[in-house]
Amino acid sequence: MMASLHNIDEGLTGAAPTAPPAWANVHLTTLNGGTVVHSGGGELSGGWHSQDSDEMLIVLSGACTVHTDDGPVRAGAGEVVCIAAGEAHRIETAVGTRLVAVEAVDAQRTSLNRDAE
Repeated sequence: MMASLHNIDEGLTGAAPTAPPAWANVHLTTLNGGTVVHSGGGELSGGWHSQDSDEMLIVLSGACTVHTDDGPVRAGAGEVVCIAAGEAHRIETAVGTRLVAVEAVDAQRTSLNRDAE
């Protein structure tokens, strides 16, 4: 069963923060047993990390910046950012941003000890 955009926002309302300073994630669905779709919202200033799965971020509202070794990639509502497996990155969002993320089920993240840019 796919969640509607209304349900995405409903699930995020009042959700406990899962990342700093005030970011919450909600699982939407799993596709074909291998791909997970989740939604996030709020404000995020994440740490540097990499993961063993490609990741696709779809910006529904607001804006995000994905910092990579090649420099920042900025995306606004209606834009998509693709992050390759193994690519070092960190994500920042504006207050009130809503994203949908698509990645492998059980993607393994590795925190990287880097100074924030």
